[in-house]
Order: sequence, then C-alpha cells, then structure tokens
Amino acid sequence: MPGVTESAEFEQHHRPAAFAQIDGRALNGFGLSSLVRASLNDGHEHVIEFDTFTLGILVRADQGHGTYAAVHITGSVPPNLTAVVLRNMPGCDPDGWFLEMALPTRTLLPGEQVWSTVMDPTAAAELLNHEG
Repeated sequence: MPGVTESAEFEQHHRPAAFAQIDGRALNGFGLSSLVRASLNDGHEHVIEFDTFTLGILVRADQGHGTYAAVHITGSVPPNLTAVVLRNMPGCDPDGWFLEMALPTRTLLPGEQVWSTVMDPTAAAELLNHEG
C-alpha cells in the first residue's frame, strides 16, 4: 500500500495474533501512542498488522487549522476493538469520532472502516515532545 509505513516499534514484534477481547492496557502495550507519534511526526499512515485485521493511524497537523486524527481498521476484528481504540487515542475526545468515506490521501479499501476527529493541540505537542 503506497504511503503506508509500519512503525519501527511494531516491526520489532512478531505479527500479534488477534485476540477475543482487547483492553486499553493491551492496546497501549502494542504502542498506540508510538504509532500516533510516528504519524504526527511525518503526516503519513502508520499501521500494525494482526493475524485477522490491520489497524492504522493517520495524524496530520495543519498550522492554524487543528490536528486531524484518523483510525482505520480493515479485516475481522475482536468485538470491542473499535471502541477501545477510539477511547484510547491520545488527545482525542472518545465521543467526538465520525465515520469517514475516504482518507485525505486515498479512497477506502474493501472492508475498511475509518473514523476521524480533531486532536487536542496540547496533547499533540506533548506527544511530539515525549521521547518514548
């Protein structure tokens, strides 16, 4: 997929198996903040591939116009995955997500779902200033 990169932190892991239930601790154990930070740094999609689904993050800061955050998921996901990801996205209001028909840089893949919101600029700055 052109323009989609995988975070270096995730490259160190073997492709994790999908699990029946996921919680915020497990999600953060896979480095959600690192994935968000990587995308915030370069404005490109960053993904992690599980056995049955792919989770991707796109965060783009536009000076003076807010910070766009998108989560995209493709494949067969555990029942609560979407809610857990959206609830644990750093700097994003858990109730502020909207379904998208496309990403800014491409159309959706078959079976792909995308949600977007605006990220709090203070949280975005903190993520960029955090080293790990």
